Amino acid sequence: MNIGRVLDNIRTELRDRQTKIEDTFKFIRDIKGDKKCGDHAILQNPNTGELILRISRKTDDREQAKTLFHRYNSRMQASCPAILRCIDFSMKHENAWCSNFFYFNVYFEYPFHDLESEMKRKLQDRVRFTHEELTEIFYQALDGLCFFQNEMNGHGKLQAFSIFFDENNRMFKVSEYFLGMPRGDYFKFLYLEKGGIKIFAPELVEFLQRRSVVIDDSKLDMFHLGLILLALGLCNDLSCLYDRTKFGMNLEELKKLILSFKDIYEAQNPLLVSIVEGLLVVDPSKRALPIETRKMIPSYYSFIQVISKNLVQSENEFH
Repeated sequence: MNIGRVLDNIRTELRDRQTKIEDTFKFIRDIKGDKKCGDHAILQNPNTGELILRISRKTDDREQAKTLFHRYNSRMQASCPAILRCIDFSMKHENAWCSNFFYFNVYFEYPFHDLESEMKRKLQDRVRFTHEELTEIFYQALDGLCFFQNEMNGHGKLQAFSIFFDENNRMFKVSEYFLGMPRGDYFKFLYLEKGGIKIFAPELVEFLQRRSVVIDDSKLDMFHLGLILLALGLCNDLSCLYDRTKFGMNLEELKKLILSFKDIYEAQNPLLVSIVEGLLVVDPSKRALPIETRKMIPSYYSFIQVISKNLVQSENEFH
């Protein structure tokens, strides 16, 4: 079978695609989400209690509809375990008043636990994330970002609440659809709203002021991942990084936070500290992309073996 020809046919022909998923799962309620991605709702299987996420959107642009169809089709077939699983999708085409409308429903596994909620829980319990947990989060999130770099040229809006924890499979999963703040509200979220981890790279802060800055979404993602690890490791919402009077990032404060992170984790896990420092390179032109980073670092299992060996040596030296 010529896969390229099949994909070309998908791009040029738009046929209705049906799913029987809503024969089993019933609408429960609408939920807040990124409106640019569509309307979000919770569906539930009344027999098992299982929840799923439905995202609904429409477009009257045929080219955009082709792009979405191809994206959702690829997303459903993706085998990457570090992204939120797409279960199915449907598309319906209607003609009305000399216009074409394309209606999409996309169904995902329901994201129960996000990293921001987990950090709040740890703060209440006065417990830090261990270096093992941070290492696991980094590697799995990096896998997710590599997927998005390949498929969409980057995620572009990574936040602590767009990384979810699948307790059953002990997997951290990145989602491009999150139940939080829309991208258009970044400025308000950063400077006006209280609460929540503040995750904004310097180039994004600059973009919010001038709108003329060109942003590489994948490099933005890497800085955001560094900030997320910093926030989780320090149990700090990072609000101290953003100057509410000058509307900019306080780079001196960032250096202090990195030093604090280093003081806590370097003895146990110097590789983790080195990775976080590498992610938090302020100049985007000197910041590595997800796929480049994955090639430069050891595999997760090699990483863990090195850390375990270092800890054993330290204990022997102590005794």
